[in-house]
Amino acid sequence: MIREEEYRRVHVLGGDRIPRRSHATRRGDRLEVECETREAVKIRFPFQAGPNRQLMLTTCALRQGSKVEYGILPELARGTLHRLKNVAALCESAEIALGPGILGYLEEATHSFCEAVTSQHVPEEADRAAKRSLEHSLSAFEEIAPIYAEASRQFVATHAPQRSFLLGVFLNDLPPVELSPLLQKTFNTGVVQPIWKNCEPTPGKFDWSQVEQPFEYCRHRNVKTVVGPILRLDHLTTPDWLYLWDNDFSELLARSTRFVEGVVRKFGGDTDFWYCASGLNHCRTLNLTDEQQLHLLLSSIETIRKQEPRTPVLVSFDLPWGEYLASSDRELAPIHFAEELVRGGIGVSGIGLEMNLGRERGTSFFRDFFEVSDLLDQWGMLGIPLFVSISVPSSWRADPHAVYPLTEPPPENQRISRRWQRELVRKILPAIATHPSVQGIFWNQASDEGPHLYPHSGLIDTKGRSKSVVEAIEELARKYLK
Repeated sequence: MIREEEYRRVHVLGGDRIPRRSHATRRGDRLEVECETREAVKIRFPFQAGPNRQLMLTTCALRQGSKVEYGILPELARGTLHRLKNVAALCESAEIALGPGILGYLEEATHSFCEAVTSQHVPEEADRAAKRSLEHSLSAFEEIAPIYAEASRQFVATHAPQRSFLLGVFLNDLPPVELSPLLQKTFNTGVVQPIWKNCEPTPGKFDWSQVEQPFEYCRHRNVKTVVGPILRLDHLTTPDWLYLWDNDFSELLARSTRFVEGVVRKFGGDTDFWYCASGLNHCRTLNLTDEQQLHLLLSSIETIRKQEPRTPVLVSFDLPWGEYLASSDRELAPIHFAEELVRGGIGVSGIGLEMNLGRERGTSFFRDFFEVSDLLDQWGMLGIPLFVSISVPSSWRADPHAVYPLTEPPPENQRISRRWQRELVRKILPAIATHPSVQGIFWNQASDEGPHLYPHSGLIDTKGRSKSVVEAIEELARKYLK
């Protein structure tokens, strides 16, 4: 059920839904999970729910102890059924009719789970019954999702009929011949990123040529222009010379401030939104503490605000479920960084969540509609507009242009394809587009051509052809955003 390379994704959650530092080890037919907390915890597992159907599942709260043992499938069935009942109760309170089919799934899931509990003295029978319970619960979730999305759409249409929604795509240096169809038919926003490595190849000497073409293209067409993320410290964007100051934070801060100033001077006045920073909560290239990451982020926002006090400023956070906390010494979860910005009152206009879904390192494992919706509910409590940048792979094969490649091919029943990419987007994008707190969606990779972070996650393939996921985005935009 769980392959060796997926053990690193198993982690525990505290009562606040924040991951705790933990480690999972396989010993024979057992999975031992150690964590640095004595409170009751939930355990989150990557789960293969069927052919090409992968998602994270979570148990209910489990008591800890050296002699405490649980069956994985029965506990996942318990947690999933509990989540299903909560969703059903929420729909009932909102007067959303579920119908006999969904209620039938709920009844069957409950019945099968009772069988699993009463047959735990025979583990094989308990696992079979738990698997049936999981199948019924997950089928119910599939049926509820479009009903819930439509109810959310009607709620937003009633309470915010004039909502302005940004549907954007990262352009980078994509040539106009390829980005024209995307901007004219599908998207109303172009996200133009000044990649630091390219814009400042040597300290103090700027070259904006790769940014100017897509920037001017957007400005001369009827699309919004977002410049950024200006500061994103990953292997694709960090200048090689910046590593010289990896242990000198004051110099690193000064260099980053000068780069932000340079971008704002160059593109200020014609920009609709500043996308200040991305993923500074989980810096992958430099040795920064939580406090230094937050300091870098605050300084960048203040730098923009001094030169452009009225243009909206957006900031986004990588791995928003915070799963990286399970295997690091970090103390601040992604939402904690966001809370600091909101409380500080420094003029952030929107908070972003980077939902880069996949199996490779640096991504969040695949989620379903209600996992995404729950996360948006949690972040929506910040009381500030949200936007989501998203990417989903379209192939399991090697991608020589990707910074974070697959470590090994998935098994036969988990093969990823363009059709799979399209169908997953159809399932989870409605949860984002209809959420009352969300005011923008940005697809994180326009093309599979040239260097990029995640394998095969572009909307356009290496031959310049649009993938079928673009049609799915168009359909969803017509249904939920018009």
